[in-house]
Amino acid sequence: MLPSVCGAIVQTVTLADGNRSWVNTVGSRKVIEILAADSCADTAEKFKYVVEAVDDRAKKITYKVLEGSLLQTYDSFTVTLQVTSGSTAKWTVEYVKKDPSSEDPDFYLDLFRTINATVDVYLRSNDY
Repeated sequence: MLPSVCGAIVQTVTLADGNRSWVNTVGSRKVIEILAADSCADTAEKFKYVVEAVDDRAKKITYKVLEGSLLQTYDSFTVTLQVTSGSTAKWTVEYVKKDPSSEDPDFYLDLFRTINATVDVYLRSNDY
């Protein structure tokens, strides 16, 4: 859904490492290609991630980046998405910097805000 709704940000999402299902289950792996953080042009960066946790009751899912340029700056990068009552999406990002002087991942936090806003407009305009 994201490439069709947020095509300017999310170029592609593909199954990885032999996964054959789009269902987010613990251990499933995908590759996402997004607008590059260091780019003013139409270049993209790819990240392979694994689903670390799924809590259907809390409407929460946790992803961990396994491969990609983020891991040049961070030892680990984990993202949790939780949808709360009223259809509010809450993103939590946990990361460990390789070097204390490295920048915080503000670009990606802004990206999540933009994705939220874009999905919200899409859902409202399609009466979801």
